[in-house]
Amino acid sequence: MQTNKIALFISPHPDDVEIGCGGTVTKYVRDGWTVRVFILSTRTPDKVDLATDCQESLNSLGVKALTFSRFEIRFFSKRREDILQTMIDVRKEYKPDHVFIPSGSNKHQDHVVVFEEARRAFLSLSSFPCSVLCYEQWWNDIPAFNPNYYVPLSELDLSQKIRAISFYKSQSKRLYTKPKAIETALRFRGMQIGYEFAEAFEVIRWIQ
Repeated sequence: MQTNKIALFISPHPDDVEIGCGGTVTKYVRDGWTVRVFILSTRTPDKVDLATDCQESLNSLGVKALTFSRFEIRFFSKRREDILQTMIDVRKEYKPDHVFIPSGSNKHQDHVVVFEEARRAFLSLSSFPCSVLCYEQWWNDIPAFNPNYYVPLSELDLSQKIRAISFYKSQSKRLYTKPKAIETALRFRGMQIGYEFAEAFEVIRWIQ
């Protein structure tokens, strides 16, 4: 099924989108949406560049349109106005219908900046009104993430998400990238709505 709708997923760092909503990305691709991902940084704190891993990971989910910026990890707060302007430029270029951003409950300082500046960029009374949803990082969302929107997922969606995250070899020791951890998180959200698997979101604004 083809549509002229555009979904934009914003990722502070490589792998945030895949972990937070990789299954939803595959569903949007499968439903014929144009899916774009905007990544604000590509390097880890120890200067490992994950741009290639990120490209391969998102390509495995069917995403072809990626945009990278080079903001320094853990120092987004010093570049707020630049980050805001970059997202305004992305909004004007892509004109998305749905935008997915990290949750404001995430305790990582870069995620907080992206959440706050994305709200300014995408909730403004522009000529491109869009729905805005927050995805979760279940190990890092404090205070508690409070979902009010769920996307049921299939076992195939789960396996594609796990495969996408596996491209980040340098991150494989992190507990939240383990297949069992990913499956458990999706089973937990699925159980809340009577499905086997699901991803959960906080809706900031929904335009039908």
